[in-house]
Amino acid sequence: MLSRPWQWLQWVVAMLVGLSSWPVFRPNTHADEPASVPGEYQAKAAFLLNFTKFINWPPKSFATSDAPFVVGVLGDNPFGTLLAETLRGESVKGRKVELRYFPSIVQNFESAHLLFISRSETAKFRTIFRELRGQPVLVVGESEGFVQSGGMINFVAAQDGVGFEINTEAAERVGFTISSKLLDLPKAAKGRAARPEP
Repeated sequence: MLSRPWQWLQWVVAMLVGLSSWPVFRPNTHADEPASVPGEYQAKAAFLLNFTKFINWPPKSFATSDAPFVVGVLGDNPFGTLLAETLRGESVKGRKVELRYFPSIVQNFESAHLLFISRSETAKFRTIFRELRGQPVLVVGESEGFVQSGGMINFVAAQDGVGFEINTEAAERVGFTISSKLLDLPKAAKGRAARPEP
């Protein structure tokens, strides 16, 4: 037991500091709400890496045999350093992983092999998907209506954290092959395919 008042005060301050540093996980109740905690984006970063293990890119995706596998983030970066930490030292299909950030659509985001589109770009979906039409870029988002707009994988709120829906038609249209193991995961749901714009 603490016998001196100053020792008691030190203990209280230490407890308050410790509690304030704990991450608080509050699952989203709506797929289009912003994430409130790093834990959600840590899970999404892990999913992005794991998607590459169950999806094959068409041969035309890579200019050379030693070209890197490019993971891109278009728009605001909600991951902070989490995605970079997750991808550090990893390889995809025997290729070194390179992470690139594209703050706006005026940049060459088509150079990515896997492109995460931030919520900040929701109003630009039509332009983005028009630029990507026919290109073997796995497009992943986190906005309501993303797969219906033409996206391939969309993160959604799940009862136990983060889930995702897959637009298999949009992915297969540009030459991707998706393992049934990914489609059969409990967190996966098949989204309605979007029709390509004329």
